[in-house]
Parts: sequence; structure tokens; C-alpha cells
Amino acid sequence: MSRQAKIGRDTDTASIHKIAQGRVWTGLQAKEIGLVDVIGGIDDAIALAAEAANLEKYRIKDYPEQKKDKMQELLQGFMVQMKKNLIRDELKGTYKYYQQIQYLLDMDNLQYRLPYSFTIN
Repeated sequence: MSRQAKIGRDTDTASIHKIAQGRVWTGLQAKEIGLVDVIGGIDDAIALAAEAANLEKYRIKDYPEQKKDKMQELLQGFMVQMKKNLIRDELKGTYKYYQQIQYLLDMDNLQYRLPYSFTIN
């Protein structure tokens, strides 16, 4: 795409560059000078995008999914801690090895590890 290519509002990039140049505009100012078409929020933007795409039916999915219920979130935290306590009590002295394995399993990247570990007292 060339520097003079047309953009969404039938305005070339040079015209927009002359107006914008890294400045910060309020929503009303941006509408007055033609940088935006409509002032609104994310729901308005989604509705306009769906309209432009001729979509009558669409769905919105939020990522990451938000937990709605604070009580559920609190209970889940308690359950995780209880599970850790039960595992620690069951494994006793070998719990530190379990923790090391869990740490490695939680990593996303490939790593090279020595076949032993150091303990400094």
C-alpha cells in the first residue's frame, strides 16, 4: 500500500498525517476534524463492524474469560490451597520433588536441565 493510499474515510494518509502528527485529540475534537465517524464505546464499535460486514447474527466472546461470581472465585482459591495441603501431607518428605516437577510442568518453554539439583545450606 503506498503512502498516498486511501484509508477508511476516503481520505489519503497525507491528509490524516497533517491533522494527527502524534497529537492527542478528545473524542469530540476527533469527530469535528474527521478522524472518527462516531463517538461511542466498544459495543458501538462491534455493532458498526457487524453492520459493515452485513452480519445480522453474531456473538461476542471475551478473553480471558472473567469470573462473574466473587464467592466462586474465593471458594476455588480455598480448594486449590486444600489440594496443595493434602498433597503435601500425603507426600511428606518427597513433597519438594513434587514441587520441582510441578514447576517444570508449568513452564511453557523447552529447557535443558542437569540430572541433579543443588541445595545450599
